[in-house]
Amino acid sequence: MINNMDDTLGKKIQMLRIKRSHTQVELAHRIGETLDTINKIESEKIEPNRYVLEKIQKYFKVKL
Repeated sequence: MINNMDDTLGKKIQMLRIKRSHTQVELAHRIGETLDTINKIESEKIEPNRYVLEKIQKYFKVKL
C-alpha cells in the first residue's frame, strides 16, 4: 500500500485548519499553543504530544 502524504497526521490537521479558514497563528491562539508548534506538526517535523493532540481534536470536534 502506498502511503498518501495527505493521510499523515500533520496534513490532516492542516486540512482541518484550512477548511475553517484559520491561519496557523489563529489555530495556535485558539488552542493555547505556539505558532512554532503548529508549524512543526503540520510540516511533520514533530508529532503532537497527547495533550496537544487532545486540544486539536476537541477544537475541531474530530478524532485523529
